Amino acid sequence: MLHIMFANYSVFFVSGRIMVGLPSIESRERILKTLMSKEKTEDLDFKELATITEGYTGSDLKVCSFCFSIFQNIYSIHQTNS
Repeated sequence: MLHIMFANYSVFFVSGRIMVGLPSIESRERILKTLMSKEKTEDLDFKELATITEGYTGSDLKVCSFCFSIFQNIYSIHQTNS
């Protein structure tokens, strides 16, 4: 373990991993709603999305919401140009 002193603060760097369990269906629903809060999501069923993303981590859900945002923007541009 590495210990560094900064003025009156101690900083500890811990090597290793911390295991965190996967989010529950309710947690996945809240995570998805939070991540997509700035998107147009009135047509999305967050309960269904939470169900089909069983086994996904919070990081996985973040990637999914990012992809949703990109595809939504592409679709919007496509609709504007049609």
